[in-house]
Amino acid sequence: MNEPIRPPNFIVDSLLFQGLHILAGAPKVGKSWLALWLAVTVAKGEPVWGDEREAGHNAVPLP
Repeated sequence: MNEPIRPPNFIVDSLLFQGLHILAGAPKVGKSWLALWLAVTVAKGEPVWGDEREAGHNAVPLP
């Protein structure tokens, strides 16, 4: 309990950090396509909405 809390490791700066996330919303608004696009973009190391990052993060979209 004396160990300090580490800051989160952001995959997409100020938006998405490592871990499990739930993407919720109304039906048929594109949640699955957004999750797939984010996973592929992050895994390829491409910028997400103009945010540069290092390549090679593991991203697995779960249904």
